[in-house]
Amino acid sequence: MDTVTLLLIFAGLLILLIILVTIYVWLGRSKKLKAEDIPETFEGMVSMINRLSSSNKELNHAVDVIIKRFCKITNFEMYASALEKLCTHPNTDSKLILRFQKALITANPKEKEKIENRLKLGLAGRK
Repeated sequence: MDTVTLLLIFAGLLILLIILVTIYVWLGRSKKLKAEDIPETFEGMVSMINRLSSSNKELNHAVDVIIKRFCKITNFEMYASALEKLCTHPNTDSKLILRFQKALITANPKEKEKIENRLKLGLAGRK
């Protein structure tokens, strides 16, 4: 083989490599996270509450799932931080906050004082 043919083969392989890497990067790009993409686990619902871009509808869905499936408190700090974050979220409303608080107190009457204290802290942080 002469050098010209060898250089053309290397150039063709280089172009092919560039095209394949471009396709790989384009397909592997992360898409914007939607509410349907978040798994309905406790951590997933808390992350939905923590996202500032969550709409009121998404917040209601997250609170509904937590109330239905995870209302019994096992780790108080996780629930307390979710309650505080829900209070300060820009897309929340008072009905949603009160519904979440009442459901937590109903399912965990021993934690009533702690829940109310965290609610006060969260409401104090509202703008």
